[in-house]
Formats: sequence, C-alpha cells, structure tokens
Amino acid sequence: MKNSKILSIFGLFCLFITFSIRSMAQVSIQQSRSDINWKSIESDAFKVVYPDYLEEKAHYTMAMLNYYAPLVGKTYQHQAKKITIVIRPNNNVPNGFVTLAPRRSEWFYTNSITPTVGASEWLQALAVHEYRHVVQFDSMTKSWMLAPYYLFGESFLSFFINIVMPVWYFEGDATWAETVYTDAGRGRSPRFSKRFKAQILNDQAPQYDTILGSDFRTSQPSWYVYGYYLVARAVKIYGEDVWDKILKDAIASPWNVYTFYSAFEKVTGKNFDEFYEESIEDLKNQWEQINPQYQAKPPSEYTRKIYPLPGKLYLQRSLDSLWELKQGKKTLAELNVVPSLSRVDAKKNKFLYTSPLPDKRYGFQGLSELFEFDLTRKVSKRLSYHKRYYHPQYSPNGKYIVVTSIDKNDRFDIRLLKGRKILKRIKPKEDYSVYSEAVWSSDDELILIKIDLEGKKSLVHYFIKSGDEIELTPPTRSNLYSLHYHNEEVYFEADYKGAVNIFSLELGSSRLSQCSDEPIGAFQPRIIGEKLYYSFEDTNGEKLKSRGIRCKEIPFESIFENYNYLGQGPSDSFTKSAPAPINNYKDFYEAKFTPSDYSTTEGLFSPHSWSFFGGRGFQLQANTNNILGTMAFDAAIGQTSEEGKPFSTLLFSYAKYYPIFSLGLDYLGRKSTINTIESEWTETRVAASMALPYIHQTGVYAGQHILSITGQNIEVSENDFNSSSRLNNDALIAKTLGLSSSLVKNQAFRQIQPRWGYRLFADYTDIEQDQTNYFLASQIKFFLPGIKVNDGLSFTMTHEKRTADESLYQLNNNYVPLGGYTFSRGYAYEFSSEFNKLSLEYVTNLWFPNLRLGDWVYFQRLYSKAFFDTTVADIYLEDSAFEDDFQRRTLNSYGVELNLETNSLRKFPLSYGIRLLRNQRDERTDAEIIIGLNLR
Repeated sequence: MKNSKILSIFGLFCLFITFSIRSMAQVSIQQSRSDINWKSIESDAFKVVYPDYLEEKAHYTMAMLNYYAPLVGKTYQHQAKKITIVIRPNNNVPNGFVTLAPRRSEWFYTNSITPTVGASEWLQALAVHEYRHVVQFDSMTKSWMLAPYYLFGESFLSFFINIVMPVWYFEGDATWAETVYTDAGRGRSPRFSKRFKAQILNDQAPQYDTILGSDFRTSQPSWYVYGYYLVARAVKIYGEDVWDKILKDAIASPWNVYTFYSAFEKVTGKNFDEFYEESIEDLKNQWEQINPQYQAKPPSEYTRKIYPLPGKLYLQRSLDSLWELKQGKKTLAELNVVPSLSRVDAKKNKFLYTSPLPDKRYGFQGLSELFEFDLTRKVSKRLSYHKRYYHPQYSPNGKYIVVTSIDKNDRFDIRLLKGRKILKRIKPKEDYSVYSEAVWSSDDELILIKIDLEGKKSLVHYFIKSGDEIELTPPTRSNLYSLHYHNEEVYFEADYKGAVNIFSLELGSSRLSQCSDEPIGAFQPRIIGEKLYYSFEDTNGEKLKSRGIRCKEIPFESIFENYNYLGQGPSDSFTKSAPAPINNYKDFYEAKFTPSDYSTTEGLFSPHSWSFFGGRGFQLQANTNNILGTMAFDAAIGQTSEEGKPFSTLLFSYAKYYPIFSLGLDYLGRKSTINTIESEWTETRVAASMALPYIHQTGVYAGQHILSITGQNIEVSENDFNSSSRLNNDALIAKTLGLSSSLVKNQAFRQIQPRWGYRLFADYTDIEQDQTNYFLASQIKFFLPGIKVNDGLSFTMTHEKRTADESLYQLNNNYVPLGGYTFSRGYAYEFSSEFNKLSLEYVTNLWFPNLRLGDWVYFQRLYSKAFFDTTVADIYLEDSAFEDDFQRRTLNSYGVELNLETNSLRKFPLSYGIRLLRNQRDERTDAEIIIGLNLR
C-alpha cells in the first residue's frame, strides 16, 4: 500500500469504525427487563434499589443490612462507606456479587431452591456474605492502593485488588463471616466441604498451586471451600484480626505480585506454603479421628453418577463429557441440566427434567423450563415456556406433574400440571413462608418442604382436594432436601453429625430413622424394588450405591430440635463458634423505610474510571455507567502527541430496551506539512448505531446473534490539499450492516474448543463518495469433533472484497485474524481488492503435567495445534505503471503450534507457545513465540 495515498483521516476513521462495530459485536446485555418500575430506600450506610413489587423484601433487606453492618466490619475495624445494593429479579440461579466500576452490589432474588448455598435465609446470607466483600474492598482502598485509584479510578483499582490478595481469600473470608455471624452459613453444612473432605481422607489433597489454577486431571473444590478453611484456621491460631493485619501489610506494596505471601509471613511468622500443608494435615487428622473406619479408595478417572431412577436410569458427567442420561452403560442423551439446582424424575419410559435457559435479550433474566425426554423415541418435548420451574416429579399414576415455581414477580408456589396446563397453585398459609420442594405421597396428597421466615425447613403433609396441611416436623437449620416417598415413609437428605445422609420419617408415628451411614455424603434417595438407592461422594467423584432398606431409628430431636444435628468436626464446626441466631426475625419483616422513585441515572454523571494518557497522547479520559447498567458515557479530551492539536471524543450507549443504541461524537484538530505545504483543518464525525442481540440455548447448543447497523457522517474543513484522496471542505456518509452469529455445543471441561458448531462474522460498509466505494468482510468458522474425545477439527473461511482503488477511503477488517495474520500465517498483509482464505486446524491435548517451577510458574496443560492455510488474493502492485494493477497470488503455509497453559506468578493465567510454520512461497521455515491469556 502506498503511504503517500493513505487518507489523512484514515487512521482515525478506521479506529472509530472498528470501535463502533466491535462494540456492537461485544455489546453488554447485562440488564434487567425494561418494564420494571425501580424504587429505592436509604439508610446512612445503604441504598437498596428494587422492583416495586419486591418492596416488602427490600425493607427486610435493609433491616438485615443495618443489623449486620457493625458485626461484619468488626474484625477489620472498618465501617464501609455508603453503597448501593441492587436486588435483581427474574434470575434462574441464586447468586450475588460486589464489584467496582461502578461500585455496587447486585443480588439475584431467589429463595433457597438448592441446599448448596447453605441453610440461612437467602437474603440474610447475602447481607453477611456480600457486605463482607464491601468491607474487604473498602479496607484495601488505603495506603499505596490509593495511587492506582487516583491515577486510573476503579477499573485499575479492581485489577490491583486482585493482584494484592488471592481470590480464595475474598470468598473464604466471606464464608467465614456468614458462618460465624449466623446460626447457619456454609461452614455449618457438610455438603459444602464434601469434595475437599473426600480428597483429604484419601491422601489426594491438591497442591496449593493446583487449586490456584486449573487441574485437568480431576475436579477440585471451589475457592470458597479451601478459602474458608484457610481463613478460619488462621483466625483460630492468630486471632480474628489476623486478616486485617495481613491485608494492611499487603496493600503497602501492591506492585509486588507476591505481596500477600510476604505479608502473611511477616504477620504470622509462618511461611504460607508451610501453613497450607499444615492446614491440610490438620484437617486430615480431625476427619480421620471422626471417621476411623474410613477406607481410602485408589485413584481413578473422576466421574459423577447421580440420581438413580427406575429402569437403571441415572445422570453421569465426566471431565470429558456433558451431563448424560444413562441407562446402564448406554448413553441415551446429552442434556443441558444443572442437577445441583433442580431434581429429576422418571416414569413409564419418560424422563422429566428442567433446563436453565437464557432470556433472548436481558442477561439479568433467566428461565428454567420443563422438558420430558421420551426414552423410546430419544427426543425431548418442551412442556413450559417463559417459566422458572424446579424439582419436577411425576404423580404415582403418571398423569400429573408437581413443580416448584417462581413467577414473573418472584413469588414462590407449588404447581400441579397436566402437560402444560396449570391445574392448581399451592402456597403456605403463613406470611413470609414458601414451599421449596414437593413429592407425591398419593395421587391427591403431597409431602412438601416449607421454608419459614427464618429460612428454616420443615416437612408438611398436604391434601390437594381440601387444601389442609399437617406439620410433620418443626423447623430446622439442617438442610432437608431431595424428598422421596415410599410405603408411608418420606425419605430425604439431611445434615447430621458432619455428613449428609439419608433419613426416613414414618407419617403415622413420626418415627425418625437413619437409612445410610456414609462418612462424607449420601444423596438423592430412591426406593427401587426392595432396595434403597442413592449416590455417595468419594475421592473419584460420585457413585451409585444400593442396599437393603435397613433404617435405624434415632431420636426425633436429633435433627428437629435446636442444633443437635451439628457435629464436632471440620465439616460443620471448624470455627468452634456457637450458632448466632436472630431472635426477632418478624421485626425485620415488619421494618419500614421511606420508599422513593429511583433515579436510573445514578452513577451516570460520576466517573468511576479515568486516565491521563491514551493512543493519541496526553488526554483526560473518563468512563461512567449508571448503576443499573443501561447507560454509559465514555469521554476524552486532550492534545495529539504528533501534531499538538486538540481533540475530543464522546460516546453514549443506551441499553434499557431491546435494541441497544449508541451515539458517538468526535472532533479532531489537524496540522500537516507535505511538500513544504503546511495546512491546518478540523475533522468531525457523528456516528449512530443500533444493535439487536438474540441469545438462546437449544439443547446443549448455545446461540448468540447480534445484528448491528451503523451510520456515520464525516466532515473535513477547508484545507490546502488538492487531492482525490483527501476531503476538502466536504463530507461523506458511511453506512455499515454487521452480523455476528454463533451456535456452538457446550464444552466439556477438558475440551479445547467446541465439538460442533459455527461462529460467523460479516459486515458490509457503503461509503457515499463521488465514486463507488464499499467494503465487504466475512468469516465463518466450523467446529467438528476429532479422532480422540477431546480433539477438535475446525475450518475457517475468510472473505474480503473492497473497491479496487487504493486512493479511496479504505477500512480495516473487524474480525480477529487467525494467529494474528490477515493472510495465511507467515505472510504480511498487502493491499488487496479481494481475497479468500481457508484455514484448517486440528487441536489435541498432549499432557496435563501439574508441575510447579518454584513460585514462578505452574504448568497445567500442553496441547498442540496443526494447521494449513491457503489464501488466494488480488494484490496491488506498488511498482506497476498502471494505477489499478492487481495480481492474483496463492499464499500457502502450514505448521504446528505447541501451547503450554500455566498459572504464572501464582496470579496470571498465561499461555506460552511456539509456532513453527512453513511459508511455501518463500520456501522459508519460521519460528514464532506466542504469549496470551488463557481464560476458561
């Protein structure tokens, strides 16, 4: 390409086009539905933002926050500054988070549909756990951590927060708080630590560096689990203020990626790696004392087999597969299910399950739809639309289905269905209580789990025709779950003495019996024939077990009185702290604050991040977002480093409704001298764009599609250049239509790329000038399975076509070129009016080393990629005597890449690689080093 003919505003124009198109290809859909009427209430420390129909819950939430704030900040001697809490409705997964840029906390409003989040009342648990994160973040915004904040704002501060302290500290410390400051919390539930316990009892505890990164050999517990035990043990040994001391010392040198480990040793006098090993040994000794008869299992491939059902049915997942419906050893189907959130059932050649689905537009809205799989025809039938259904169960006669439902206004009920038709809705008679699970005891009776206003669970016998109910048990903090009925007895899981086991309750006599005695956990009870089936946890995953129905009677109060279910070991009593109940829950529900209409512009006019340098030189750049994520400003003003002229940029995006809109304004002063002619002029542009996203899940395939439309007006003031390649006191309009589309199969843990699917990018830009000027670019990539289970084959077709006149405005491609090359790998780009490229790639796992090189690098996975590229391009001949002289060339290359995934410096997921490629045109072999982020 001839530099003398590059347009004076070409770079800026391409930058703006690229930003506009890519911003639409990567638009944020993290908003709630547009018809919500948002309200807010405030106290000195909190603002709670909520949908108007959740006002009662918002008042309760504020009361909980005000109650726990002094307690939660006590060990840090810190009261956090005021923060906004957003209660997000309509989600299908219970969750919550604290984040910066802008600073806020967001809570997904659901109740405890699953026992995996502990036995506390849901909003109470969030009030402790998430506010602990607020205290952590605020406690770190001191000392030298103020430097990145003052220089760059919250975005850079967030980066350094994660540099200074390991992620397990944040979640472990928050889990410690929810355990110590309440009478439940995950630290009091043996379900929480079951995987970690199985590993330690089998002498297969992970290395510290293994849990910091990814382990492709087996499944590791989450950082919540080992973080909790590390935080809690340090508190027991060094006192409750130990983490405050460590944190204060660590933030004094945030530029040191090992600052946490230095601070830990300085405060405690103990090397952290030694502390970790001693913590593992301490847990091992305690668990072995409680379980002296435990027999260690030899290691084997990690697999989960759960939910035993009639007809030899069960669910299975390995590191190489998705969830599969199995019948014996035969695989019937791959399913998009989350068994930890919802139960399954089977009857008469039918399998019943729910599947989590995204909303087509709003990321903070989700569905959980009901499906029925026909075992004979091997197809699934959808039984619900726009619902959130959980825990489906067939009636004894197979005609009806009972589900737990959460409606559009986040109200819980039990629903009786016949196909898609809703026959009856069932709710508790008491205020503030919900039914979380149901199972049939006959065709007109149900056994229910009721969650009361305190979050405690009890069993209820419900009569469908009369609506009467009988309380079978008093409320308990033990995690009751997974009901099954057989011969006048209801079977269920419950926490008891440091393990999860199966229990039965006889309806007539209220006789309580223990039906399993697993040292770690027994789950999903099912009577099939004359045997009790369940899954149990061991170091190699979860397995199925059957035994005779031999249940041993135990005192009723063992589970249903006070806290008798708690043991004395690490699974539920590691902190050795007494349960800390609230004695006046009803006062929290009856608390009242003054509501007001919420201003959705909160945060929009207060920059959360900024900088003083950019691609153009010295500048003041600021970024803002409103709290709800529906509006954002990005602005910059400064002086170009090359020409010393002023510039300004403003970009506004609006994402409340289905189309996502953005508007960009840009002003640039210019000065240039060519052939002793000096000229000054200005360039301005206005750009408007609209993006239409569509998100869906079809079986085990995830689809994301975005159609974008962009229009730009570019004006250049009068200048001294007379050239067809420059605008002079003139303007042009550019219009772009873009499409990004993907449909790919969900990936198993070890898979490097999807086994099936495609990813597509295409856009067309038309520029209104005196001559025809356009640019067309497209790329589609197809994924296919390889020879081995985790191998992958892909082929990518790329096409570009533009006006064959280099003197006109030229645009860059907006897709990501393979290996950083627009043409075949090994060939530099040359101006081309049209080219077609085909790339074939084959990837395969080679080794999962799990090897540590000191504290510097932990090696996780080595994989290879073989490739072949061929490009046919019409390339402009720079030295030709003819103005539009193009020559067609074929550019071939092939080679191999070796990539090593690591966790570097105990912090960064970096991938190091080497590429060997053969350039066939030049008959040259080159070697290239590849370094990139490895984000899973």
